[in-house]
Amino acid sequence: MVGALKPENIFCFKNPYSDGFISIRSKIFTYGLLYKAFANAAIFADKLNFTPHYDYYINREGVLPELGNIKHFILLYGSYGEPIAHDIESTMVEGGIASVQVCDYRNFCHGRFIFASNHCQSKRYAETDACVIMLTTPREAKIAEYLRDVALPANMPIVQIHTELQSSLATIQLLLDSLHFVFDMAENHCGINPNSPHNFSGVDKRFPISQVRFVSTLKECGELEY
Repeated sequence: MVGALKPENIFCFKNPYSDGFISIRSKIFTYGLLYKAFANAAIFADKLNFTPHYDYYINREGVLPELGNIKHFILLYGSYGEPIAHDIESTMVEGGIASVQVCDYRNFCHGRFIFASNHCQSKRYAETDACVIMLTTPREAKIAEYLRDVALPANMPIVQIHTELQSSLATIQLLLDSLHFVFDMAENHCGINPNSPHNFSGVDKRFPISQVRFVSTLKECGELEY
């Protein structure tokens, strides 16, 4: 899989899929090994599209903002897209690229559409700085279409990451396409190298691991009671 992707042709910042600040190689390998183990498939790379792709468009009408001006992403997922949603969130936030709200399609209509709607250009808001990311397989295609029609403003920017695969292999395809989106967003629109992002606060990136003893501190409170 790594060989087929030809990473030297994908990223502006040269990266031979070695694990740095953002784990890439281990993600691909882990997903691949899990698929092989549970799908009993020794070879499956021929089922994947190694030309990563995503669509960025305006919902129905209006001016599509420059992707670099988007500061907030509302990420919708379902079924095979759940691991990818959390992966995008961690990569975008840890890379200092943008904030990301992760939401299951089923929860979006519990008022979560309000943030997305209120951050679109309007009489009260001069410039759109939010965008909805839709991770879709054939299972979510109709749900996504319905939400676009009735729950999102006409001038809502949307990033669509879609695969026609209908098995757990869809997760791997969504991973490849989402990596392409995140790195394109960071490198070509924000001037950020996700593998070595700027850290203007000066706080050591290893701070939680080196100075906060999670397990020992939690044990001081004793076992949970039910």
